[in-house]
Amino acid sequence: MMRHACIIRAAVHENLLHCHPVTAIQKSKDLKPAGFGVGANNLPEVVINNRGESWSIGGDRSLFGEDRVVTLPNIIRQWNPDVEGFAIGTGGTTNSNSGLNRANYHPEAHRDGIEAALDELHANLPRALVQVVGMFDITVLTELSTGGLCDLMQSGFCNCVTNPETRPEMRPTQLSYINLLDELISSGKYDTRDDFTVVFQPHMRDIVPPKDENGEFYPDFLSYDCFHPARPAHQMFAMYLWDAMLTPVGEKTYWEEADPNHTVITCPREGAPYIYTNLNSRRMVKSNVDKKTEVNIRQLCNR
Repeated sequence: MMRHACIIRAAVHENLLHCHPVTAIQKSKDLKPAGFGVGANNLPEVVINNRGESWSIGGDRSLFGEDRVVTLPNIIRQWNPDVEGFAIGTGGTTNSNSGLNRANYHPEAHRDGIEAALDELHANLPRALVQVVGMFDITVLTELSTGGLCDLMQSGFCNCVTNPETRPEMRPTQLSYINLLDELISSGKYDTRDDFTVVFQPHMRDIVPPKDENGEFYPDFLSYDCFHPARPAHQMFAMYLWDAMLTPVGEKTYWEEADPNHTVITCPREGAPYIYTNLNSRRMVKSNVDKKTEVNIRQLCNR
């Protein structure tokens, strides 16, 4: 979720939300943004919550340099260095450095829970743009297992994936999560105010871990527990989410294979340097604005 300052105009639809007015960022409860095992060098370190390097909420170090940390907040800080709410360092949800990062498997129950949370935000939170990111397919995890300890850890974390009786249900369930949330957010229910909206980002629906030239999965995509995303995965997730935010609704890219060499950050379109919402996407597509530009991560977009 992102809060933006009302410098001259308050609307997130009609007057369009630029990148630089974003003043606060927040993440709801989930394991992936907690950063389990992001920088783990051994199995015991997997239990450490590296929230500062989490792709959607982390704010450790900076976007540039040899020890750069590629996260959504660090990207946004290129436009507004004073953005607040990101997590730093390690720790649980009760730690002060976790910032605003606080995280029934049935699809309808999942949708209802998200809807209840969005209804509460819609009723009480002004000047906010909420990004809801769809769940990726977890069934591919078993293909990254090297056996032995990997099998044991994956079974412990999510035996619904490793169990041959329940595994076939996982992909249809994940797609139901995606479809139900898309229907909810595309319904216009949260597009009734100029200073609040919700955007659904489905770009991770079909994504699978990257492979090398021999068709083998990169082992460093996952942490030592063979389950949680490692640092390269968090960096890719951050860049893919940023790209999705700068893509009009209806033109979203469904990434099929993560790219371990992805070092490109998308810059806003020259004719429309905005974060897209359901409503302004329709207008900007009709106006046939310039396509997005891309720069290497070591370069800086024009602000």
